[in-house]
Amino acid sequence: SNSGSLYFGVDTDGTTDYFDGKIDEVQIYNYARTSQQVVEDMNAGHPTPGSPVGSALVHWSFDEGYGSTTYDSGTNGNDGSLAVGDSSPSWTLNGKFEKALNYDGNDDYVDMGDILDLGDSDNQTISGWFYRDTASSDDTILAKRDGIAAGDTGYIVYIDDANDTLIYEISDGTDE
Repeated sequence: SNSGSLYFGVDTDGTTDYFDGKIDEVQIYNYARTSQQVVEDMNAGHPTPGSPVGSALVHWSFDEGYGSTTYDSGTNGNDGSLAVGDSSPSWTLNGKFEKALNYDGNDDYVDMGDILDLGDSDNQTISGWFYRDTASSDDTILAKRDGIAAGDTGYIVYIDDANDTLIYEISDGTDE
């Protein structure tokens, strides 16, 4: 838990590791989900046999298709603001399910503000659909940290340029 904003498409410094591709159907839960439950998320909510139902804290489907706000249909109601001008991702009809946000890899991002107080939960699940157009650098999918200095707390999800691996890093402020 920290006071930093959650960003899509850029590292928390606001100037590095821009995502180049499409992001759709992002959901965050305050508990660890089973692989069956994640499959359900990626199958447009159609349950796999025997999967329990849980409610996402946040769920951005990115199906608006226009405007400068993306709406949260999860339990917390945390809407996001698309950056302005050239830094705003564009809307596309080519998402996993219906529409999505398309990031250019240069300066596009969405600011979700200071959200996701998960309390004392040691477990969480982040699921979403991410399609990368190019693999030339580390691409940040989402990030939430107090800052970028040693001792800052938070997390970042990115795709490494070296081996195209999805990486989830957590910093508790004790080391970087």
